[in-house]
Amino acid sequence: MEKRMYKVKCEDCEKDDDQMGEVTEEQAIMFEAECFFWRRYFNLIDYDLTISVEDFNETGSAGVKNADGICGMCDALTGNRCCTIFLNTRIPKRVLNDRTIRKIAFHEIMELFYARIRDLAAQRTFDYEAYDSAIHRLIRVGESTIFEEMEHAKDVMIAEAEFEEQMRLEAEEKEKEKKKKAKAKKKADKDKSK
Repeated sequence: MEKRMYKVKCEDCEKDDDQMGEVTEEQAIMFEAECFFWRRYFNLIDYDLTISVEDFNETGSAGVKNADGICGMCDALTGNRCCTIFLNTRIPKRVLNDRTIRKIAFHEIMELFYARIRDLAAQRTFDYEAYDSAIHRLIRVGESTIFEEMEHAKDVMIAEAEFEEQMRLEAEEKEKEKKKKAKAKKKADKDKSK
């Protein structure tokens, strides 16, 4: 289930206005789209995810909080798996651009990606099977995303290399044919002059 919340203004924000920039509505929409793109990419569809773009008086640009509002936790070990990814509407001007917004979205989805391991660590359990299961879930996601993408990329690179080699061979053949014609013409011209 996908939910949206946009721009909850904080009038008494104590940040230095000269150094802070305001996230635009387009960037807020981009942030949401990027979060859902990376969520699908890493197959994290089992999370009930809410995207919140709000003005909050904290130092961070973004974060993740669980259904109880606890930052940094995603309830990865429970069946609940509800969380909110939030983006601060006020980000330092020196880094406020579309690429940064996309990178922040990626970062916050990676927080979900590693949430199960973080939650296990927070419980201070040393259950090898639980850690091993969490790690292997990440590996399987990597196999179905990164590995598949790279396999496709390798196929594309091989096809491009084969195409370039074919073009090089054709160019060499054309050059040989051109030289052969030039040589034949030169000989014909020489024979005519005799």
